[in-house]
Amino acid sequence: MFAPGVVIYEKTSRWEALLKHYFGGREIQVRPCRLPAQVLSTLAAMPGSVTVIDLAAGAGAGLRLIAQVRQLVPAGQVIVIAPESLADLEWPAREFGALAFLPDSVSEAELAGLCARQLK
Repeated sequence: MFAPGVVIYEKTSRWEALLKHYFGGREIQVRPCRLPAQVLSTLAAMPGSVTVIDLAAGAGAGLRLIAQVRQLVPAGQVIVIAPESLADLEWPAREFGALAFLPDSVSEAELAGLCARQLK
C-alpha cells in the first residue's frame, strides 16, 4: 500500500509533468497510467487517491473508467479534463460520478489545487 496521491489516466505525460512540477516539494505522489486497467490496479494500491482522467485519451474509455473507479472506490474523487470539442460530455461524466469537469486549458495551479483539496 502507498500513501494517497494523484492517479492520472492520459496518453501523453502533459498532466503528469505539470502535477509533478506543482507537487515537487510535497509528499504527494503522482502516478501516470496509460491504460484503464493500470488506473484500477494503481488505485487499489493507493487508497484515498484522486483520479484525473483526460478524455483526450479516449472519450468512451474515459467515461467507462469513471464508472469503474466509482465502483471500485465509491467515495473516490474523479476529476475529468476534456478538450473543448468534448464539452458536451460534461453531464454524462458527472452522471457517471465525476466530481469536476475541467477544460484542457485549466491551469496547473487550478488542477493541482483541486487535487490537493480532495486529498485532505
